Amino acid sequence: MNELISKITEDLENSEMKIMKVYHSTFSNNREFSKENTFTEYDVEKYGAFHGAIDIEGTDSGRQVAENRVFVKILEDAKQMVGISPVTLSKVLGERDVDFKLLEEETGYKVKGKFLNPVMIEAEVKYTKALELNENRLGRWNPSDIIQEIMTEIENGAEIEGFTESDLMDYYEDNINLNDVAFVDLINEEYGGEEFNQDYKEFMFVRDWLESKGYDAIKYVNTFEGNSECVMSFRPENVRVTDSYCLKDMLNVEQPKEKVKRKMKP
Repeated sequence: MNELISKITEDLENSEMKIMKVYHSTFSNNREFSKENTFTEYDVEKYGAFHGAIDIEGTDSGRQVAENRVFVKILEDAKQMVGISPVTLSKVLGERDVDFKLLEEETGYKVKGKFLNPVMIEAEVKYTKALELNENRLGRWNPSDIIQEIMTEIENGAEIEGFTESDLMDYYEDNINLNDVAFVDLINEEYGGEEFNQDYKEFMFVRDWLESKGYDAIKYVNTFEGNSECVMSFRPENVRVTDSYCLKDMLNVEQPKEKVKRKMKP
């Protein structure tokens, strides 16, 4: 097993680096977000990983998936706050947008806070060898989701280079481990340093675990938010932000008026 990992790791180091232009949408708490006040880098250590959608050749599918993510996240918030029936959802969903005014009339939900400030990030992601996986059912890619998707595919008969039946047995026995540290025991471990929170420790573990198998990224077709291939990177040095801009106009909702600051009399 160790010889196999050594060979895969050696192949990874000798592989040609790939650089992909990708799109990622997020939200800014800064109301004054502008071209002069924008993202210059992406905090991979804060979020654990960077997801970017790739344009299918001759299309804007990557950008469209990133834009769709804005609508998905707002609708998820609306569902959590007030609930949305399938009938209402069918009414407010357009071909490439959401009628938020109608959504407010139907449910009382009003877009506010950070959701008023969607931001598009364009970036370059580099990697040498990506593990290609199927989209999981809920479109979620937390560390435990990544492990589960890999093991589910192996369980269903997929042969994934670098993984064996032994890995599947370790998964069944809650014993996926790296350097004598088990994934399920990370809460009691100072993996990577005591300054890191639990979520990031789990991402670091999965990153190191995948790299030990010969992979430095994950690729999947995002069917949850559209239809485009996405790449997931775990190291900040592999993500370079090239541009970012506000997507407020895409929402077509009324923005709150800025409060006028009154000058205090001396």
